[in-house]
Amino acid sequence: MKVALFQEQLIHTEKVDRYHWQRVVSSASKGQVLCPVCRAPIHAKVGIHHPLSFHHPGDDSFCLSEAEKLAKHIQTKDTSPIENNGFELPKSRSISEGTTEENTTHLWRSPLWVTVPTECSLSQRKEPTGDLYKQFLDRHSLSLTQPQWEAVHTTDGPLLILAGAGSGKTRVLTARTAYMLTTEEIPPNRLALITFTVKAAKEMKRRLQTLPGLGHINLSGLLAGTFHSIFYKMLIHHEKEKWQQHRLLKENWKQEGILKEKGKELGLDDRSFAYDQALLQISQWKNQGKSPQEIESADPFEEQTLSLFSYYEEVKEQKGLFDFDDMQTGCLKMLQANPELLERYQERFKYLLIDEYQDINPIQYEIVQLLTARYRNLCVVGDDDQSIYGFRGSDPSFILRFTDNFPEAKTVTLEDNYRSTSPIITLANQVITNNQARHEKEMKSIEPAGHSPLLYYPLNEEEEATATVTDIKQQLEQGSSPNDFAVLYRTHSAGRALFERLLESNVPFTSYGNQEAFYLKKHIRKALAYLRLSINPDDGNAVRELMSALFIKQSAYNDARVLSINEDITLLEALPLLSGLQEFQRTKLKKIIPKIPSLKRKEPIEALKVLQQDLGLKEYVKKNGKEGNKLERGSDDIKDLETAARRHDTVSSFLEHADHMTAQCELMKKEGEPAQAVKIMTIHQSKGLEFENVYILGAVEGGLPHDHSLEMLREGKSSYLEEERRLMYVALTRAKKKVAISVPQYRRESKARASRFIKELRGQKHLPSTHKTIKAGHP
Repeated sequence: MKVALFQEQLIHTEKVDRYHWQRVVSSASKGQVLCPVCRAPIHAKVGIHHPLSFHHPGDDSFCLSEAEKLAKHIQTKDTSPIENNGFELPKSRSISEGTTEENTTHLWRSPLWVTVPTECSLSQRKEPTGDLYKQFLDRHSLSLTQPQWEAVHTTDGPLLILAGAGSGKTRVLTARTAYMLTTEEIPPNRLALITFTVKAAKEMKRRLQTLPGLGHINLSGLLAGTFHSIFYKMLIHHEKEKWQQHRLLKENWKQEGILKEKGKELGLDDRSFAYDQALLQISQWKNQGKSPQEIESADPFEEQTLSLFSYYEEVKEQKGLFDFDDMQTGCLKMLQANPELLERYQERFKYLLIDEYQDINPIQYEIVQLLTARYRNLCVVGDDDQSIYGFRGSDPSFILRFTDNFPEAKTVTLEDNYRSTSPIITLANQVITNNQARHEKEMKSIEPAGHSPLLYYPLNEEEEATATVTDIKQQLEQGSSPNDFAVLYRTHSAGRALFERLLESNVPFTSYGNQEAFYLKKHIRKALAYLRLSINPDDGNAVRELMSALFIKQSAYNDARVLSINEDITLLEALPLLSGLQEFQRTKLKKIIPKIPSLKRKEPIEALKVLQQDLGLKEYVKKNGKEGNKLERGSDDIKDLETAARRHDTVSSFLEHADHMTAQCELMKKEGEPAQAVKIMTIHQSKGLEFENVYILGAVEGGLPHDHSLEMLREGKSSYLEEERRLMYVALTRAKKKVAISVPQYRRESKARASRFIKELRGQKHLPSTHKTIKAGHP
């Protein structure tokens, strides 16, 4: 069906402004969109493969036939009332926000299947030559390719294993360890496996226990764990009192508390200064081995953070405290200061194997160099194309320069991908080859056939979420499992609309991470407070938020309550009468309070614009929006709020929605993860995981790649953009069978440009004249 009754107006799918599609879909889910013939509630859908459409429940051929006549009538632009089925229908109307061309010509764009050449690696694979242990593995269905076997039986000397996405890395690592313990008869207590996550360490141990031939070997002496856990065991063994657990600063809020002590002295407002970003910067400096005295600040933010860093280290030293980064720097200093102790650990770690070597930081690198200096039996496994943790201090140059530090090193490249189909791998290769500093390699899938990757073009974040969830629901109805689906996005804020749509759809899902509920964010609460007060000027919580926005002490709230009772006025009206206000506060209150009641009569999107321009919210966010935070600014939150507001036609319905979403979010945290669930997460959180079907949201400039990387590029720093490209590569290679990439036309209320990665995955290069790749083993 192309026509329906909405708010007692006859609407046509081709005449509804695209900005209002989501409003129509939401209203239909509440039974508020009706069949124009029988007036029964009908469904409205927007999907990846189709624009707005109406669907009559059941097979009502009469209604469908009559609706088709109405649709033709509307197409003739005859707007006179229509007599139909015994009653007179109102004239048709185009749902539009205004009369400008921009508001009424958001044309639907069909999705695009990206055709790529497929190449299978199966015909090029060589079976390894015979070896007793290799034959033993074959008999137990653990066969290895020639490159994999090369990595397994190379046990002495430095070894670089370049393990591309889905190349069977864990199988190789565990088989190599088993080979060393059995065939080479290396004692377990001379071998250490270092990983970056506790989960990875446990998985390695679990797989080792299932491998054949290890039943007679006691694996308890084999050390497998994260850098932090292994370094901490060394510290607590030799300097027990100094490194007791009760001295550890585990929580960020405790660390921030120390910084804020110095911040007050420096005059920093804890509501505006990005203390979380400062902590991240301090961690990076420490992981690079830099003391406060060795750092030259690059901008005012770094200058302030440097002062906080100095104070932070002084307080920790005075109180005998330490943080997680200190475990690494402490271990390095201990080994450097004790040659005899270092020699003992060089014997203990005669064979060292490090997983995810592309994520190593300078301090970890220095410790590894010390431990392996005597025997040089260092095996590192990683993929420079998947180095995505620069914000934690990781440095991919160590894997790129491995053969500089170990000229005698052997390099083995694992290029067979066992996870994804050939079209997906080809697509990923076309993107990542645009990076300048990388080992030369090209992944090849062992699965030649597969679905072509899909690009789809929603209007904005709201339509993106609706279309994505509609597509997932359709596949679930066809028998797919929720566990087969993952939706990835660059930052948590980019998943807000998706989270809401999944909650409304009743599709079981799990949201990774413990991020703050969107409508509970500080700047969002402030904006909503204005709207709440327009409906209820005695809303105490909203009044408190308004007081905070105007820097009025919260202790004055009780005085406002007394005034409202004594003067028989609302709490809102009592604010200008408070004693002790500064003149600018009193003037601002007298200006904005009379305007607040009018907000409830506006559409939410218009109300938000008014309270920003006329009621002081924009000024507040500018001063207190953590605009120094390079990844998450308060002004971005407000833009996201505007996008959310567009699907509502009244302030009250928008507030009800916000409260409902917040309550549902809290309920989800209490209920735990469903057994069968769609996974939604950031690309960073997806690292190491795999899914049958993957959706990648927000592939536009400023989204993926992130705004910050583009700002750095304009300053001549390309490494940030290269990491964003690696993020796209990681996202693509999570998919086993299908991948769909969303390219919204608008992002945060502004016209968006397709990500440069979209052009690259279609084979269009963006290489500067200095572009060069690094052949494997030859940086």
